[in-house]
Amino acid sequence: MNSVNLLGVRIDNVDVAQTRALFSGWLSDHEEQVAKAVCTPNPEFLLAAERDVSFKNLLNSFALNLPDGVGLRFAAAALTEQTLRNRVPGVQALLILAELCWSEGERLHLLGEHDSCERAATNLRHRFLGLEVTTFDPGPVNAAGDLSQFTMEVIDEMKPAVIAVGLGQGKQEACIKQHLKRWPSVKIMIGVGGACAMIGNTLPRAPQRLQQLGLEWLWRLWIEPQRYKRIWRAVVVFPGTVIAQTLKEQRFWRPVRRTVPEIFLQLTGR
Repeated sequence: MNSVNLLGVRIDNVDVAQTRALFSGWLSDHEEQVAKAVCTPNPEFLLAAERDVSFKNLLNSFALNLPDGVGLRFAAAALTEQTLRNRVPGVQALLILAELCWSEGERLHLLGEHDSCERAATNLRHRFLGLEVTTFDPGPVNAAGDLSQFTMEVIDEMKPAVIAVGLGQGKQEACIKQHLKRWPSVKIMIGVGGACAMIGNTLPRAPQRLQQLGLEWLWRLWIEPQRYKRIWRAVVVFPGTVIAQTLKEQRFWRPVRRTVPEIFLQLTGR
């Protein structure tokens, strides 16, 4: 599997079809005893990993790091000799897993805030008739990703094949790593951030054209202005960090020449 290294974090250069194939293979593998850990890093993840070596090591230990966030495309052009033109956001990854669970007769479990997960589960059941989706709100979770004994016993009874963890950046990855071996039925654990809120229409997704242009951040700023600090980090601090890295490596102009065409292709929906 091809991958790129961005600020010390491995990003797997896979498209939707390749992601589906990987998920399908893992779900059908009845000999593997340990669940596969999946993350959807975006620019904020990489900034956090640059400050926290333990978080960086955690991300690099995952079986699959899906490219989420158009900023990663430009960073790959600037910092590596490779291109990263595929995006598989958390929402799309969760929809792929829901479809596969539906087709394979497996159970999907959503772990996170009650209302978002319940609404997402309802919409997924309508979209994939017959899909078994369970939900549970674990309540407050610490930075180490600890789950209560009661939460773990609830999931024991549900026996899902996939657990989508929506606890926010850092906590959900720590929770996944800590519990990969906890449930024998589980084949895949994935951190999905706010994907449940979007699938449940608590937060509407950006129009398709804005997604193609890589301007989802502008849509999020419009509907959630309180996220301005996070958006600032993604669209200003992260590019600044990438530029600083090229200057440090004394290779500024070549990255500029590589990045400009990628920006053009993104803005033309390619």
